[in-house]
Amino acid sequence: LVDFEFVAKINSILGASLVHNAGCIRNIPVGISGTAWQPEMPDFDTAKAAIEKIANMEPGRERALKMFGYLCRSQLFSDGNKRTAQLVANKMLIADGRGILAIPPECKHDFGEKLKRFYETADDSELQKFLIETSIYN
Repeated sequence: LVDFEFVAKINSILGASLVHNAGCIRNIPVGISGTAWQPEMPDFDTAKAAIEKIANMEPGRERALKMFGYLCRSQLFSDGNKRTAQLVANKMLIADGRGILAIPPECKHDFGEKLKRFYETADDSELQKFLIETSIYN
């Protein structure tokens, strides 16, 4: 089951002994390297509802990548958001028998550019297409 509590637990594990308040929804503004775009301050009820809505989509790649994008862009935690997003997406992909998400080292720059565009526009189509073509392994 992927819900807010599960996502927060993953972030807590990733940030244990490294990040102040790991696993707790952030209450400070954050910036994103390489862009002037700033994520909104997260709201628990909104985040919980968004995660639930995505988790209830039809199982498969699109659902896992929507969750990945949402968790990256919303920046729910003070640190570790992309790592949390990747682990949660992989849990969903594996559970659905759809492989794993792993961005190859040679694609990191292009991934960063696609992610920045997604942050700035909220349009995930280019990012999803890129990830499907380069980063999902069955």
